Amino acid sequence: MGFPSLQQSITQILRGFTIPSSKTWKASKKKQVEEVKEKAAKYIEKNYDSIVANSPVYGDVNAKYTIVQFSDYNCGYCKAAHQYLAGVVAKRPDIKIVVKELPILGKESADAAKVALFIYQKSPAKYQQFHTKMLSSKARESAVKVAVSLGFKDAEIKAAIANTQCDGDLKANYKIATELGIGGTPSFIVGQEFVPSFMPPEQFDAVIEKNFK
Repeated sequence: MGFPSLQQSITQILRGFTIPSSKTWKASKKKQVEEVKEKAAKYIEKNYDSIVANSPVYGDVNAKYTIVQFSDYNCGYCKAAHQYLAGVVAKRPDIKIVVKELPILGKESADAAKVALFIYQKSPAKYQQFHTKMLSSKARESAVKVAVSLGFKDAEIKAAIANTQCDGDLKANYKIATELGIGGTPSFIVGQEFVPSFMPPEQFDAVIEKNFK
């Protein structure tokens, strides 16, 4: 008795399997997103102050409105989001960006996040410069080199990376991200609205307009 051909095996596996239509798949995906956003909204309502507390800021720290961005310095979409948000802050100085360092792309990202938090503790103004330089380049930037270019010593930056002082802040950010259902970077909170991913500028403009009239 011979073995079934590959085609026969595939036919047997697929028999009775219905491929969902594009409309059905989109409806299911939309429902999943809505469920995530609903859960996130409840968490934000209860924990907003702790989410934004003790976090680096891009823009005017006294700005009336806040966008929270969960970001990784080596994420291409985060770089695109930064360019967009920098434009928003330039046009709307009443909006600031609270940055939640969320390194999810490996050790290099984690090291860059620790450097960012170290710089923020030393000089919030230089943090904004570091943040901009790291996210303005299409290529991966060396966090150490960028920090040194801003006047920090190579040795103190490498010591900051080796130090576990900032680990607690990063763990807190991971916990918040988990509670919000974040599946990748960048993700945002615009006002009190959770935005799970970057979107075309005109769509993001509409979200901002809705929340910050």
